[in-house]
Amino acid sequence: MEVNKKSNRIFYYDALKALAIIGVIACHVSANFVTNMNIINTPGWILSVFFNNFRDFSIPIFVMISGALLVNKDYPIKTFFKKKFNRILVPYIFWVIMFILFGAITFALGLKIGNVNHMSLGLIFKTIF
Repeated sequence: MEVNKKSNRIFYYDALKALAIIGVIACHVSANFVTNMNIINTPGWILSVFFNNFRDFSIPIFVMISGALLVNKDYPIKTFFKKKFNRILVPYIFWVIMFILFGAITFALGLKIGNVNHMSLGLIFKTIF
């Protein structure tokens, strides 16, 4: 067992990623409260708008860290796309299929879960494609 294995991780990138993750979670949690017309201009609504604005710094942090980690990489573009295909496109396709199935099932059963009752398969396909 090797104890003194040197890690290639950069601490401040990990810290920035953690901060950005917290910001994205806060944004997603507060999104339903921001769009609730019944609570506009209340202290709870103002607080949810504050947390919803965390996306303004979180997403650019993720983009900048991704760019910073690619700066000194020297491999052909074909290798880059092959490497990223399984990590990005496969999960994307999986969740697109899950979203279509969820929309189709809720639409077929006439379920009303949040704003799902406003969706139709046509809208789902237009959104995705």
